Amino acid sequence: MTGTRNYQGLNITLIQTLRQKIEALRESEEKFETIFESIPDGILLADVNTMKFSIGNKAMLHMLGYTLDELKKLGVADIHPKKDLPYVIRQFEKQARREIGIAPGLPVKRKDGSVFYADINSFPLMLNGKKYLAGVFRDVTELKKAEEKIVLFKYAIECSSDAIGMSTPEGRHYYQNKAFDDLFGDIGNNPPEKVYVDKKVGHEIFNNIMSGKAWSGEVDMYGKHKQILHILAHANTVKDDKGKIMGLIGTHVDVTERKKAEEALRESEAKYKTLLENLPQKIFFKDRNSVYISCNKNYARDLKIKPEQIVGKTDLAFYPKKLARKYQADDRRIMKTKKIEDIEEEYVQNGKKVFVRTIKTPVKDENGEVRGILGTFWEIVPHKGAGKTKR
Repeated sequence: MTGTRNYQGLNITLIQTLRQKIEALRESEEKFETIFESIPDGILLADVNTMKFSIGNKAMLHMLGYTLDELKKLGVADIHPKKDLPYVIRQFEKQARREIGIAPGLPVKRKDGSVFYADINSFPLMLNGKKYLAGVFRDVTELKKAEEKIVLFKYAIECSSDAIGMSTPEGRHYYQNKAFDDLFGDIGNNPPEKVYVDKKVGHEIFNNIMSGKAWSGEVDMYGKHKQILHILAHANTVKDDKGKIMGLIGTHVDVTERKKAEEALRESEAKYKTLLENLPQKIFFKDRNSVYISCNKNYARDLKIKPEQIVGKTDLAFYPKKLARKYQADDRRIMKTKKIEDIEEEYVQNGKKVFVRTIKTPVKDENGEVRGILGTFWEIVPHKGAGKTKR
């Protein structure tokens, strides 16, 4: 009897222990399932040999657009674009051999055919005697797009013919493109003011930009070989999406030659104007429609206007209609023949009729096309031949 009771007691103890183990296992499985399904990244288990899927969590099903039953009928080849499969499979095999852990930016195809990109972190494991590869999928589509934009942005900057430099909010230079290096050389992390001929001007420009104002203008700067360059520059702050200043960016164009050409042109114009204003003759310039473009002071004085007031007017504004039409007819004839003419003609000065000698010259462009008329005239003693044209 005693032996029987002991056996029964032992049996009851074993049953209770087994129940506890089963409950603990069930709780463990429930915890695992809860954790598995709550992970925001997609998780897939694929047979290493067949590359077929055995399970996936809710996040993975949502990413791909499949149900779990549908997913179990698929494999690696079904969730990647066909053209990318050779590369994807090579990455799968490397992960199975533990040669790599993460396969970055792999294209993944959804049920509807659309594609997103994912970083896939994988590790091998054994289940029921089979070897599987567990893959954790993180959607990096937006990150990839941002990276592509950054690459394009960097490419555009590097290919720009403008010299582009960037500095920190503290004024330390930290980036320059090739055009900047070609123009100014490597200035290291020195303050950008270092390349300004007038350091005070450079400092003022920096402070102006840091106050939130974009700056544009022309300034003298030192070139790569310490030569003085005249630079057309534009600068502004670089801000993040919250408006915080992350740095400064500036574009620079070498306009030294243009500046020299402008100065030479100004000097030439000054000399021409001095000569023009000191000549005793009256001088004017008209366009193809006999509209005045300019004249010297001698001519303007006769018309009782300032030289700039003649711009845009015709002879009809200053002379009797018949005389004005005659002047315009002469203009048309000379522009048509493209020949200089020496004309003795009537002229009204201070309300009185006088006779003048006029040299009208067709003005041609570099292609030989007539763009207007240059006229020079002076008063002569009237005689019987007045009004006749000398060819």
